[in-house]
Amino acid sequence: MNYEALGRYTEAAEQWQALLCKRDLYLHNLGRASSSLNTGFANMRTAGVPYRPDSDILDAQTCLDALEEVLAEISTKEQQLAEYAQQCGKVPPTPR
Repeated sequence: MNYEALGRYTEAAEQWQALLCKRDLYLHNLGRASSSLNTGFANMRTAGVPYRPDSDILDAQTCLDALEEVLAEISTKEQQLAEYAQQCGKVPPTPR
């Protein structure tokens, strides 16, 4: 067994897990921003409450930008994991 590759695999797997957690957090935050937009527009339409969506749109865009970045990092990390897994005889984790 290639223990150096196993060490790289283990480290990359831990980083991959952390990236998945970041992705889930960004998805959650995007859902909150979207919900806030929906609520603001619904209140404006039904109750005539003034609503300026600028802040909520900025929040949603920030979440989308961060999500796009972390998804690219996840893809790169999955390629590394597949390479290291082959080198040390492990089965790479299933992409999520």
